[in-house]
Amino acid sequence: MEKRILASLLALCLLLPVLSGCGESKKETPETTTAAVDTTAPAAVTEVTETEDPRKTMPDSLPADLNLGGATVRILGYSNSNWAAYDICGLQEESGDLVFDAVYDRTRKVEERLNVTIEPDLHESKWQDYASLMRSLVQSGDDSYGMFYTMGNASIQSSNDKLFRDLADAPYLDFSQPWWWKEAMDELSLDGSTYRYLVGDISLTHYMTCGCTFFNKALYEDTFGDPDELYKLTLDGGWTLDKFREMAGAAYRDVNGNGAVDEGDVYGSIVGNPELIKQLEYASDLQRYTRDENGCIAFGYDEERATQLTEKLVQILFETPGVEYRSAYTSLNLFSNRSMVFLLERLWQTFNGVMREMEDDFGIIPMPKQDEEQKEYRALIHNNSEYVVVPKPAAEPEMACAVIEAMCAESYRSVVQPFYEQAMKLKYSRDAYSGQCIDLIRQGARKVVLYEYDDVFNQCATIITNCVKDQSTNFSSTYAKRKSAASKTIEKYMDKFKKDKEAEENIWKTIG
Repeated sequence: MEKRILASLLALCLLLPVLSGCGESKKETPETTTAAVDTTAPAAVTEVTETEDPRKTMPDSLPADLNLGGATVRILGYSNSNWAAYDICGLQEESGDLVFDAVYDRTRKVEERLNVTIEPDLHESKWQDYASLMRSLVQSGDDSYGMFYTMGNASIQSSNDKLFRDLADAPYLDFSQPWWWKEAMDELSLDGSTYRYLVGDISLTHYMTCGCTFFNKALYEDTFGDPDELYKLTLDGGWTLDKFREMAGAAYRDVNGNGAVDEGDVYGSIVGNPELIKQLEYASDLQRYTRDENGCIAFGYDEERATQLTEKLVQILFETPGVEYRSAYTSLNLFSNRSMVFLLERLWQTFNGVMREMEDDFGIIPMPKQDEEQKEYRALIHNNSEYVVVPKPAAEPEMACAVIEAMCAESYRSVVQPFYEQAMKLKYSRDAYSGQCIDLIRQGARKVVLYEYDDVFNQCATIITNCVKDQSTNFSSTYAKRKSAASKTIEKYMDKFKKDKEAEENIWKTIG
């Protein structure tokens, strides 16, 4: 039963080179304008020839005659949740899967072009164990790996910054190219000019971990009517926390007729994990810090807006019948079993077998804005998406950089289009409007440095989430208690960061 309506393949408007607007406000909340959106029904798909896609022929800055002489570049990778298959090697053989084969072919093309062997070394472990593995390798002086793929929670969150080289002046890496998400790297830089963590098309997991809202179209239609109206509301900028609360509350049905909100009913929404509260929190445009004239971070929330956001989230999760917060992760199964209308999640669920096997159609829209004053939708890129880093002991770091640049460029040319346009927006979505909304999610997606360093910075980035979990609306009191200690923690960390940077040796040279 074919339910998927193909969306237009806009080849000239494929994924923007950089995640637009990435990052928290610096000294002021910047004025932004939201591009006009077309809320008419998307046109049917039209055939696009290869010659019409400029990505496929986009040149890079690597020397045309660069030859690595048959060397081997080893990559340490994390294989849980198929992350390595999406980011490093596909399935290490052709499989017939559109995305995995594109990743596999990319790696083979880079090997042939540079005369190099790329050798993944994949580890299945908890992210905490992966963090320890990287630390032990670097501290022991192991120089056998040219690069690591690492999640933010195993690197930044685990205080592993000093394990990796600053790549700001590294040879072969050209951050002006469209395959690098430069604004995301600026955001993750503690001083705006040190780049240890590379973000770009070399890692598909940055797309997959963006927050979003799924809705069951059949259940929605039973209560509200035409699901396309929700898409139109969203594309017009009207999908807000207030609207979410209103609709999730109205969608609840006491199916078993016992007068209690319990299993057997149709819920409006259940938020089944603290990470999903963070996704709701960071869909807001709230300012949490500034940067000084040198680009260094200074702690400071917009208290009025933070208080408003805290109150709204507590009201939604604890004062709205049919909406619940549960610390255990159960919401996906409830959604797939037709027991919940709205699922707050991340885009990776579009690839999940549970969602793909759903009989009911589902729609995809962004996380709700804080309010209508917010100019654009925002989507937090979760901190388990993967960065590329170069470990300090790497024997041939310049060679690793050449391979990284080639892999990222080739991903832009041949991987992103099959993954983003064909798989995510067409194969695993259920209608054409979802494709438009996935574009909105991607355009508002961002890394947030305070969130990534939350554990290092004494949980200063999740004050709101922790208030909400405790059902407290008194943000100002909690913030007042935490502000001084958090500010001192950040200042101390930044002082050490500056000293370490001054002492770090410039090792870069050109391959002879």
